Amino acid sequence: MREPSRSPSSRRVTRTVRLFCILLGAVLSSFAFARMARHGSGLVSNSLLAAAAASVLTGMFAPVHLARRFLVLGLVSAMTLLMAEVVLRTAFTAEYAYVYEADARLIFRLIPGTSKVFRRSPQDGGQAVTMQINSRGYRGEELRVPGEARRVVVYGDSNILAEFSERQDTFVERLRAGISATLGTPIETINAGTPAYGPDQVLLRMEEELPGLQADLVVVAVFADNDFGDLLRNRIFSLDEAGALRTNDYVLSDSLRRRFDLGSEMSYVVRALRRIREQLARVDQEAWDERAEQRVEGWLAASLTEHQRAVLERSASVENAFDDHYDADMSLLPHGESARDKRALMEAVLTRIKATAAQASVPMVLLVIPSVLDVCDQHTLGSINTDLYPDYDRRAMTRALADIAERLDIPVLDLYEPYRERGANSLYFRSADNHWNDAGQSLAAELMTALIVERGLL
Repeated sequence: MREPSRSPSSRRVTRTVRLFCILLGAVLSSFAFARMARHGSGLVSNSLLAAAAASVLTGMFAPVHLARRFLVLGLVSAMTLLMAEVVLRTAFTAEYAYVYEADARLIFRLIPGTSKVFRRSPQDGGQAVTMQINSRGYRGEELRVPGEARRVVVYGDSNILAEFSERQDTFVERLRAGISATLGTPIETINAGTPAYGPDQVLLRMEEELPGLQADLVVVAVFADNDFGDLLRNRIFSLDEAGALRTNDYVLSDSLRRRFDLGSEMSYVVRALRRIREQLARVDQEAWDERAEQRVEGWLAASLTEHQRAVLERSASVENAFDDHYDADMSLLPHGESARDKRALMEAVLTRIKATAAQASVPMVLLVIPSVLDVCDQHTLGSINTDLYPDYDRRAMTRALADIAERLDIPVLDLYEPYRERGANSLYFRSADNHWNDAGQSLAAELMTALIVERGLL
């Protein structure tokens, strides 16, 4: 029998459905390929967009009743994602905010005038902390008029920015309150911390900012956990044949530039999904604990690879700006070539930091923050198996920094022994986080206040 012909209205419906499939598929395809051209094809979101486009386009060749379903599914999915994006951008702007921008000299910096919400893990209370960056790129309120109060600038990494703590509980604010109460005079502290910054980036920032800040004291914090490695990952400085500090012709790799571009352009839906994935990855505590030795092995391998790339091969490409890790070579192989080269480069950088402060006629004090892995006997992040690493020296990094400060005649507060005496486990977050908690910051501020007053630095 001959198949009955379709009515004109049925043919119009078929053409309309197929046309919408083509249009929707073309839009999704164009968007996906545009993102791939800008950010590369490895992003999950790009792959999902391409898959969605392919699914909708298949509706062109499917029977009309299936094509309708493809079209409805595509439209419903698009509207759902659009509504989710609008809600997240409207109601959770700071929750998923991206506050970094690429910088040719500093590699990256905080974007002035932005804000961000940090949510602590359930193990650490689960509180949401809002951090505000002022118009000068510092955490907190706008700077006071010079001369209204004695000014202390504190440079460092995420421990100093302390986005995980309310502003009044940070080391910087505790230090202000302590000095002001002790000396009986108004004190202004400037929080110049930036996550993942190393002493090399601190040096460049001090050279840029210190002359105009009219500071009365500068505190430079060094994290004896990953700051030695930052000097190699950042590629900013190296040592010449005579051991003198030289500035490299470093450049940001294409992948790192794409990461900064993507960070500001990324869909809020994707940001939310990534946050959920990160949280789920640490739900299985037993599996996390079982991987402790693997993490240490990975840190050591990464440290040695970074030394190979930066020192032996003299690579000038900056490939990693944020993914810091424990400097395992410094403590597990303290007599090795990698550890020796890192100590020498750190001393050269701190020498120039001291000279920069002196040139601005600002006294300087060094704060040494120990790694949670070294100062605590047990922590969620793990501990070092001395049977596997018999040369492990838990004081290697803090001692190296204290010795450098002594040779350079820089006043120094090394927190290792005070933390051990007070029970270091109570001074760091309990979750898989290597930062000091509010109690750790409070104790550090108390000890730094005493040192500043005792040495007459203000």
